[in-house]
Amino acid sequence: MKLTNEEKDEITWRVVDSLYEKLANELEYELQEHENFPETNDDYMDLFNEMTVKIVKYMRSELFQPMTNEDLK
Repeated sequence: MKLTNEEKDEITWRVVDSLYEKLANELEYELQEHENFPETNDDYMDLFNEMTVKIVKYMRSELFQPMTNEDLK
């Protein structure tokens, strides 16, 4: 299958948008479950943004780790 660069970009942005929405929903759920956080809107958004960046960095590091024999099984 051949796709133009524009088609690849469109697909990529749709997937990124979908993944971000899922990440945001899951993170929001987890933060709301944590009852020891007396947040204000600004505090909540700061924490949400900080954790989103941390999650994306972690996912990126996992994606680019060299595969081991165990991963190939």
